[in-house]
Amino acid sequence: MGSILGESLKRLMWAKRRKNRMSAVLLVLSVVVSLNVFFMLRQPGLTLADNRETMTLAVDKAGAEQPDIIVLGECMYDRGVDLPLPEKTETDKGSMCTLMRQKAAQYHCWLIYNFHEYDNGEYYNTSILFDREGNTAGKYRKTHLTVTELEAGMTPGVGYPVFDTDFGRIGMLICWDHYFSATTEALAAKGAEILFVSSAGDAAEQCIARAKDAGLYLAVCGMNTVLGPTLQAFGYSMLCSLNSIIFVLCFRVVWMAFIYPQYLTYNCLIACFLTSWILVMLTNIIMCAIVFLRYRKGLYKRL
Repeated sequence: MGSILGESLKRLMWAKRRKNRMSAVLLVLSVVVSLNVFFMLRQPGLTLADNRETMTLAVDKAGAEQPDIIVLGECMYDRGVDLPLPEKTETDKGSMCTLMRQKAAQYHCWLIYNFHEYDNGEYYNTSILFDREGNTAGKYRKTHLTVTELEAGMTPGVGYPVFDTDFGRIGMLICWDHYFSATTEALAAKGAEILFVSSAGDAAEQCIARAKDAGLYLAVCGMNTVLGPTLQAFGYSMLCSLNSIIFVLCFRVVWMAFIYPQYLTYNCLIACFLTSWILVMLTNIIMCAIVFLRYRKGLYKRL
């Protein structure tokens, strides 16, 4: 048990060092991330053309802010469209990939577009990265497929590539991938500094855990959709760091204010921030005490 705890604390201290290094990168380069969030109406008759128009407007709005990178949610092009998988897929030379490539060049920013890809007889859930000139910088294919994706005939990807940009080394994950610690650890081992996640699910706790596991920043672009007559948010967008409680809580409060304004009060807001501050302080105090005690025993002389 002692050896396991010691190894965990070494990982924590390694993660803290990574956090400090990445903070410096963010400070010097002023990385601006646009999590391209938009609402989509689930309704009969929704078409690919409808989603294309919505996505184009969202990307144009984000591009006007001059971001360094725009991140789109999971498979938003065919989200809510009642078509079989083969009719919703395209190659990396298809119309939507071409459009997103043009948008990256137009706004001179990096852009991550996630889509259902058809390649050499196989179907994948793919995130493609375009550079500031609109060139394809690389791809990542979802490795952890859901049961419904497997039943639909999709093929899981292999490996976790990293990509060097002008603001740091990045990695990409897709939705259910970041429910598993092995994904972020594999990218951290390759030197990734920020992970960008295209998602359609709500995994706030998992995002916090992955950020702490690997000592990385996670920028998660959720779906946020209208599911019925009452407006409901599903899949928050968020930025997670090692001390992620405040980040996630802030995002939730903001979305709560937008979607359920009748429930948000001044007292609720104060309680949320006080709770987050207390939790962060308690966590830091406990971990510092543990590290100090073990340092006194000479267990960290090599670090």
